[in-house]
Amino acid sequence: FYTSTTLAQPLLNKGIYINGSFNTSRKNWPPDLKVNKRLKKSEDKIRGLKRGESVARQSTDGKMTAVAWKDSAVVFNLSTCHNATVNERKDTVERKIRTKEGWNKSTLPCPPSIIEFNKFMGGVDRHDHLRSSYSLQRKTSKWWLYFAWFAIDLCLVNAYLLWKSRNPKANHK
Repeated sequence: FYTSTTLAQPLLNKGIYINGSFNTSRKNWPPDLKVNKRLKKSEDKIRGLKRGESVARQSTDGKMTAVAWKDSAVVFNLSTCHNATVNERKDTVERKIRTKEGWNKSTLPCPPSIIEFNKFMGGVDRHDHLRSSYSLQRKTSKWWLYFAWFAIDLCLVNAYLLWKSRNPKANHK
């Protein structure tokens, strides 16, 4: 949830593109892509989306695109490297959906920005997972000490990954 329009604009001016999940309570998110809990679910445009449906809005200059896509829950995405045109590539994702007969595989249409976000977000999540197993992180009121513990954890994870590249049969334990 570190993606924001106030971050996206300066980065774009420097030629750096972003694509990330968005917390809709932040400033400058299109109001028609926000969930309105005062309305009934059937009347709210975002909560009323069916699985696989999406709604997108593009800034007036065409540089930022906001997308709301319904998977099992609504996913919000902000991108400076995609536009709001209809998905010409016909991207889909495969999901297991529970029916009366049991679990069935189904393909759902998915916006390109969501596909690429899911494709490339794994590095941060993988690092957080590896770091959480044997973290040296401690609670502290000093901000610089927090970053020192984080840097040590980061070095340990990177050392493990380098060691694993030479010893493929090694495990994290």
